[in-house]
Amino acid sequence: MKKLNFIILGLISLIFSCQAPQRLSDEISIPYAKEEWKGVQGKTLADSKPDFIGQPEAPEGAPNVLVIMLDVIAN
Repeated sequence: MKKLNFIILGLISLIFSCQAPQRLSDEISIPYAKEEWKGVQGKTLADSKPDFIGQPEAPEGAPNVLVIMLDVIAN
């Protein structure tokens, strides 16, 4: 039992020591903040001006991360 407690305690300390520093910033949060729409909406199509917002891109040097969420229904 002491060996199991030692292993669990070692794993917990390893997890907390290996965490990357967290930065609080909107540019690195997922989902990305939407850009402001700069088009003009008129009463007719001729009065309107479109503005297309492109696909958001990760900042330079951002790590590749895959997030998988599972929802399991237990009976």
